[in-house]
Amino acid sequence: MMSGDSIDDLMGSGADASSRFVDQLTIRSARVRHFLWNHRPFKARADLREANRDAEFLEKQVIRLHRSLLALEQHLAGLDDLSEEEMRARGMVTDGLIDLGKGEWESALESFRTAISSLSASGGRVNPFVAGRFFFTVEARWPAELEHGLLMMTIENLGEHDLPTMRIAAPAPTGWVAEPKAAQIPVIPPRGVIEMGIHIHPTGTISENLVLSKQVSVVTGYMVDMGDITVMSRVENRTLRTIEGFVVDAWLPRGYAAKRVPFIQNLSPGEVIHVSTEIDAR
Repeated sequence: MMSGDSIDDLMGSGADASSRFVDQLTIRSARVRHFLWNHRPFKARADLREANRDAEFLEKQVIRLHRSLLALEQHLAGLDDLSEEEMRARGMVTDGLIDLGKGEWESALESFRTAISSLSASGGRVNPFVAGRFFFTVEARWPAELEHGLLMMTIENLGEHDLPTMRIAAPAPTGWVAEPKAAQIPVIPPRGVIEMGIHIHPTGTISENLVLSKQVSVVTGYMVDMGDITVMSRVENRTLRTIEGFVVDAWLPRGYAAKRVPFIQNLSPGEVIHVSTEIDAR
């Protein structure tokens, strides 16, 4: 069975992964027919099971490629005054979507790969959440000796290429404002990690949201894979009483929306739970 679960495998510089998938399925299908013709049903069943797993994996990769193409198309469509390279990349994305609709997914993959490479090489405006593969964590901390909070952000580049510079609106908790309001992230090399902190201050008078922010610790992780985002939050009750009825509304980058946000009914003193935010599929 094929291993791995990332479109980064399809973007790699080694042998064409898509061809390997197709070749493997072809071989397994031939083996199934051979075993059936020779009245060896148990052997055929084993190969058929593996072929089904490979097909499911391949289908998942095609779906992710489709989402990545759509995300890149939306990103480019939202830019003003496209450069020549950006217009060329937009045309490649359109061609990729057309090819994918025809079932020519290898051509679609090549169009996506070429569009990303062209934008990166020419200094085009590439949205890292669309074109990168990285792990991003956000945590609000409340040092006792300070009158303000700290918004801690960590980014680890999991891809094989540099993660281009990006500007991220500071994901401050509800009821708080960040200074500065956005963070400028420099280029991050493969396997590189960057950490940074931003001051956050309460807005207006003390409210229920401000109190809750200090009572509940929330660390949110974002697994970003070429436009596909998985969001998971670690929620901890740091008080000596049960906290009831609140929503974990995780920050999402521009162009993404939550289909469903987690609601926590009860959180006991010291209890830690993990919840996921369902992203609206494009």
